[in-house]
Amino acid sequence: FEDWDFDAHKFTLMSEGRPIYFLLLKHLDRFHESYQFDLEALKNFAIFVEDNYCFDPSKPNAYHKNLHGTDVMQTVGCLFKNDFINNKLGSLEKLTALVAALMHDFRHKGVNNAFLVNSGDLLALVHNDSSVLERFHASEMFLTLKNGTHDVNMNFLTSLSNEDFKFFRTTSIEMILSTDLSQGYKYISKFTGYQKKGLEKWGNKSEDILILLQMCLKVADVSHPSKELKAHKAWSVMITEEFFYQGDMEKSHGFACSPLCDRLKNFDIPKSQTGFIEFVVSPTIKDMATLLGMKKILENLKSNYRYWSELHEEHTKAETLKTSYKRLCAEVEEDQLERSKI
Repeated sequence: FEDWDFDAHKFTLMSEGRPIYFLLLKHLDRFHESYQFDLEALKNFAIFVEDNYCFDPSKPNAYHKNLHGTDVMQTVGCLFKNDFINNKLGSLEKLTALVAALMHDFRHKGVNNAFLVNSGDLLALVHNDSSVLERFHASEMFLTLKNGTHDVNMNFLTSLSNEDFKFFRTTSIEMILSTDLSQGYKYISKFTGYQKKGLEKWGNKSEDILILLQMCLKVADVSHPSKELKAHKAWSVMITEEFFYQGDMEKSHGFACSPLCDRLKNFDIPKSQTGFIEFVVSPTIKDMATLLGMKKILENLKSNYRYWSELHEEHTKAETLKTSYKRLCAEVEEDQLERSKI
């Protein structure tokens, strides 16, 4: 459960489709003695979040679903193994980080903020076109905790003091808002400033702890290119399918397709993944991995980048991009079949 190459796809099969339920209870068990959670409410919360992670549970997203929430929560927990992070964060900070990681994409609509704004979606109107999904996810998290559903209690945090709950609420909101990729630079540049000073000069003020928590979540959110190749390939196909869904929605609205979203044209996953690694993942992850001495993360990232680069060159020479995409999808399906046999 604490390995960087944890396979959320395999764990979902092992848990019979309940990865959030089992992993959340596993992670929060370490805090139960300190906070005495209402275990029945915690179970109710986990099941509800599992079943409603997508905005429309009857039409699950290809990527932003319970599997992604599980993977990000597990990856944040994995970062806690590092001595510096483990010693710098207390129980309340870790509890907050794990729950925020799980809920950071709760009730995702399978499209991005730009589409919601351009289409005049109700969520964009409610949240004033600013970090629409991120504000929505944070809001839904606390509405779920507060209200439950059909008289089912889901607020497992009632034992927290008012001061602790205020910290939990304020910090988890700030963490979830930091996952807006369009705002990434301000968090990354701030963290880089800390990284240059070194671990020994990292303070203990609230702002020092917050940027560490935010970057733990940001790293986890885009971490799949730094994981084992088989899992990374599966995530890559999943996000591509979700991009294609957005492209279909854009066409239905008469919009031009966003980059990577046209299923009739955008089959070059190797090119899109090398771009994602180079311009999004590497800037987000490299300072954290360097600061903490986590060489495996950088080694996986470099290896996967090389894989996509070589595949791009091979496919553009040997076959059409559409054929290469179909072949990649078939490989991912074969990998999933192998997981189901274990």
